[in-house]
Amino acid sequence: MLSSQRQLQGVYIFQNSTYHYFRQVVPIDLRPAIKRTEFRVSLRTADKITARRKAGCLSARI
Repeated sequence: MLSSQRQLQGVYIFQNSTYHYFRQVVPIDLRPAIKRTEFRVSLRTADKITARRKAGCLSARI
């Protein structure tokens, strides 16, 4: 696993250039209905602690 990518209870946070991004894989059985293999959203922050907090909120909502 890359040092800029962390797994937190099934939640992935990665950094692309300056900002952190949230990434969560869609379960295989839901992919036909959602028509996506993953969710990927910018967290709009360069701060790692803020990114973890925002990712946790997003993960709870999905």
